Amino acid sequence: MARRGWLDNVLLVAPTPHSFSTLPRGKLSDRKDFTFYGLDHDARIRNWRQAIWPGQRLRDEFAAFVAQPDLSRIQAF
Repeated sequence: MARRGWLDNVLLVAPTPHSFSTLPRGKLSDRKDFTFYGLDHDARIRNWRQAIWPGQRLRDEFAAFVAQPDLSRIQAF
């Protein structure tokens, strides 16, 4: 592995590409959703709430890793 100095002790926590495919419209919610959904606020809010769950799952998995590190889950980047 190449040494990058200031990156040697960085841990990047990120969802897998598969995680994005499970989100409504296959992406994170953003400001463009207001244009896409127009006045269908219920659909926009429902999909936004569905997008929250994977983030909470990622948070929980990271907390579990911190509590009991499994170095086999670490990948160099």
